Formats: sequence, C-alpha cells, structure tokens
Amino acid sequence: MKPKSDISDPSVIKALTHPLRVQILRALEERVASPSELADEIGAPLGNVSYHVRQLHSLGLIKLVKKTPRRGAIEHHYKALARSPVSELMLDDRGFKEVAKELAETEERLAKIRDTTARRLGKAGDDGRSANVVLMLLEG
Repeated sequence: MKPKSDISDPSVIKALTHPLRVQILRALEERVASPSELADEIGAPLGNVSYHVRQLHSLGLIKLVKKTPRRGAIEHHYKALARSPVSELMLDDRGFKEVAKELAETEERLAKIRDTTARRLGKAGDDGRSANVVLMLLEG
C-alpha cells in the first residue's frame, strides 16, 4: 500500500489533526506495534486505539506488517509508512510568531528551489519527480 500524499484530501487532514492518531503515528514511526501495545503505551482505551488504527490503515498512512496468534485471536502489528508531518509544540505568543516567520522563510526558500529545479529540468528534458511539501502552523 502506497502512503497517502495528498494533504488536500479532507480525510488525511482529519487524520493528522486528531491527537490520538498523531500519537499512534509517532509511535509507529519508531517501531512495529499492535493496537493493544499502543493502548498500553498511550494510556487510551483499546477500543479507541483500535478504531483509530483502522482509520489510519484505511487511509494508507500505516501498514499491517505481521499477524500473531494470541489466545484464540489474531494480534495485528502495524508500522507507519511515512513520518508524521505533525509536530506538537507548546508556544507562547512570541514563539508562535517566530515559528510563523521561520515557516514563511522556508516557503520562500522552497519556491527558489522549485524555480531553479524547473530551469534544470527544462534544460535536461527531464520530467523530474513529484513531491508534496506541507507547512502548517495551526493554533491548537
């Protein structure tokens, strides 16, 4: 399964703005885990974690990597397909403004890279490769 890359997809946006899903994605970036293991680690009810794991899997953000028989049931183990683009920061007003400025400067640098690359690709007759870059600063 290919990871979702269309950040404009409302279902992906919804997935990435839910705090429990972000915690699950972060944990699965580091290691393979089952919903049961994640529930213990996060301190959330297994039913809630299982639901969100299924949602992340259906969106193509995590993949099933193994199944383990456990007491007459099958335990599913998952791994993130890509790094979570969401970072949670605790900021004061000044810090928020500093992050906003940094992201604006980064956006300018990315635009220059895009333009330079377009010129190189034009000369080389190469189609290049598609990349999605997402910079968001959301007040939580």
